Amino acid sequence: MLYVGDGAGRGDDGRYEILGLDDTITLRWQYQPIRLWEMDADALFAFDNPALLALIGQTRLKQPKVTLPQAIAAIRRVEDTQQKDRLLTALLSLLRNEEVTQMVEKMLELSEELLLDSPYLRKMRRIGWEQGLEEGREQGLEQGLEQGLEQGLEQGRKAGLQEGRMGALREVVLDGIARRFNPSLTDYRAVEQALAASLSYATLRRIYDALFDAADFAAFQTLLDEIVQG
Repeated sequence: MLYVGDGAGRGDDGRYEILGLDDTITLRWQYQPIRLWEMDADALFAFDNPALLALIGQTRLKQPKVTLPQAIAAIRRVEDTQQKDRLLTALLSLLRNEEVTQMVEKMLELSEELLLDSPYLRKMRRIGWEQGLEEGREQGLEQGLEQGLEQGLEQGRKAGLQEGRMGALREVVLDGIARRFNPSLTDYRAVEQALAASLSYATLRRIYDALFDAADFAAFQTLLDEIVQG
């Protein structure tokens, strides 16, 4: 069992039992609970699995300037371009520290192959820039055109990156439910519609965590409804 998110899986000792009508144990099984928030980031490299490295932001990053470049390099070695882009998207979206996030964004922006140049995120950045420029122009009427444009560009850049991260996380969730639960098209569209609502980044992160907490699609739907409805 893989737990994502601070405190997730606390107290789970990896043992589960089902009692019968007479309170005797009818089924018992054991598993290894893995709580990422308790793990050092370096421990993920031992699994030799790029997909797990996308979750490295949920671990204890003691040396992010050393560990994250190594994780990104390992993911870049994935041959499937779409899979590589999804993993890089997940890695960026699941970082918990804003300073570390900005560091990774700069690393990715310097690469010609990187995720931040994917069509979807380019669109999100363009929308953010256009909105920021418009706001900047309005402020420029009062404070001076040059100052207003500078502020608009900066606001647009930040808004575009944030919207891009949220959009990327939505895509990761949708990809996750398709891979884990293989729902019907109707159920998939229902989740897609729910994610299209005006949700905060923190809410989207909770929905992502629900992917790992739910045993089946019905359980995921229940968790999704609870999270969305607050």
